Amino acid sequence: MKPMRSLAALAVLLLPSLSAAAAEVDATLAWAGRVELTTPVGGRVQAVQVDVGAIAAKGNVLLKLDPRPFDARVRAANARIHGLKPAWEEVKRELERAEDLYERTVLSDVELQTARINHAKLEAQWREAHADLALVRLDREYSELRAPFDALVLQRLAEPGLVVVNEERAEPLLVVARAGHMQARAPVPLGELLAHQPGEVVKVKVLEQEYDARIVRLELEPRDGGYALVAEFPLAAGETLRAGMPAKLVLP
Repeated sequence: MKPMRSLAALAVLLLPSLSAAAAEVDATLAWAGRVELTTPVGGRVQAVQVDVGAIAAKGNVLLKLDPRPFDARVRAANARIHGLKPAWEEVKRELERAEDLYERTVLSDVELQTARINHAKLEAQWREAHADLALVRLDREYSELRAPFDALVLQRLAEPGLVVVNEERAEPLLVVARAGHMQARAPVPLGELLAHQPGEVVKVKVLEQEYDARIVRLELEPRDGGYALVAEFPLAAGETLRAGMPAKLVLP
């Protein structure tokens, strides 16, 4: 037990010195919330409504596929439901009559069972038709690519006329990041990493400017010579920074 106590004591002594030595560490800027966007459905791109550098509010349409095939499927699904409706309503009435007659001992067990089977068959078709309608409506919704958050467009990988085929592998059509936010990523020694917690307030220095930031992630695996400590900070309206720019992360 004594060697373990000695190691623990050494770690306690080292932590303050590590923290003091790494009060200001080299960092690299990265996009906040970078994500590749695509559609889970295929089709021909009708319009791309944003370009690189554009900012789109959450929910805004960024890209549209040709809506005609999707609209046609919605109409077909609706038509199927309208076609089934009279038979579905009739089979419900037939079952109600059969159960009433059976209660009055006018109908046999076999006849009641037949009415129930007919009802079950039509009910299955009715439910399947509504499920198909829900799916084609969802496909129609997916044919429009919308901003998942207030987004800065980083890459435009599609143009009108492009045929999107996503049956086996979804190819990205746009790459976006969270607008008005950046991250600073700094590789630090393990001892420094363990001295901090997500949510802690730190400072980021970029091009002689200083920003208030919060630690959002402490990575678990080492790379680039240390364990990445990631802090996020907001930008002023209209301010532009770029991923890859050098920065300094000032740790308390």
